[in-house]
Amino acid sequence: MFNRGMRHAAFLALGLLSTACGEQELDAVSSEHDRAVESDAVYSSQYPKGRTFQVRLAGIKDPVTAVLKGNYAFVGDQVIGEVSGTKVISADKQIMLRLDGDTEVGAMGSGIINATGQKWPNGVIPYEIDPAASAETRSAFAGAKADYDAKTSIRWVPRTNQADYVRIVTSDGCWSYVGKIGGRQDLSIGNGCGVNPARHELGHAVGLAHEQVRQDRDNWVTVNAGGSQNAIDWGSAGTPIGAYDFESMMHYRNYYVNGRWDYVPKNGFPPERVGNDRLNTFTQGDLDAIRAIYGGGGSNTGVCFYTDADYRGESFCATSDSSWVGTQFNDRISSIKVTPGYEWTVFNDINFAGSAIACGCDVPNLANYNFNDIISSFRITRK
Repeated sequence: MFNRGMRHAAFLALGLLSTACGEQELDAVSSEHDRAVESDAVYSSQYPKGRTFQVRLAGIKDPVTAVLKGNYAFVGDQVIGEVSGTKVISADKQIMLRLDGDTEVGAMGSGIINATGQKWPNGVIPYEIDPAASAETRSAFAGAKADYDAKTSIRWVPRTNQADYVRIVTSDGCWSYVGKIGGRQDLSIGNGCGVNPARHELGHAVGLAHEQVRQDRDNWVTVNAGGSQNAIDWGSAGTPIGAYDFESMMHYRNYYVNGRWDYVPKNGFPPERVGNDRLNTFTQGDLDAIRAIYGGGGSNTGVCFYTDADYRGESFCATSDSSWVGTQFNDRISSIKVTPGYEWTVFNDINFAGSAIACGCDVPNLANYNFNDIISSFRITRK
């Protein structure tokens, strides 16, 4: 998969050399970079190309531009409708568009389309895998499903005879409907997507919206990537849960295109870390959002961090490294509790920098080690 961080670093280095070698080399590097971005499966899913039409979506103030690509209508990587004969039927079973060969006749009426489905009863999501799905699709789905099984109350179960279910397919890109729409709903984990984007698309099926459409988005980030996929959702799907989470699995991946980042944090958070690639798992904000929709508690496996001494206050647990604990917990951790078999190292700066202390033990009060309310990142290992 295209590595945005390494590609960006290489692009900058070559660009500096081109100052001495001439503008032709710089143009060649820029073109190569743009081609690499365009061929990236995740980028092409975030910003799909195809025939466009206008539609009114619930929660969005102004009409948005949707893209008709293959047999589906998209806003970003979210499916809002599907082609059925000469019609495009929305997720809430309205006719969005009539088709006449390759000519679009136009959107039907001025009705508002609700592209967000319902909760899955008891958090149980029946699924089946398309027999034609590739080995890469199957592997990415299995990895993402294992993460849901281990860390959330959501259960992806093989379908028997359930009428409402998700079908996992290998199609062009990574995409999904949002929530349960009724009947069969396809979810694509195309070749080149991988486990992390698969976790994102399963999140859509669970009912999670994009982090960058939150109603408080403009307080946190400047959006340079235009398009309907970044329109603020003023409906329930855009209601903030917790602090803005730059590393949420539901935040779009950040790309450096045309000389600028798609998303630029306003608080100094490194733009190259926006998106979930570095963590490659749920953030505490992701888990809180799932819990807000479906209830249930989180896992207490691994290392648990608390905002108050003696394991009290707000908390989260983790089993892998985090280069930043997030806005909600940065410089707020006061005690640590450990599941046997885990060891931790905590740092007073992001990216595992600054001073550190390490242990495989419980610490009821970090003030005893002069480390109270200063933790910004941590590493976790198994003994």
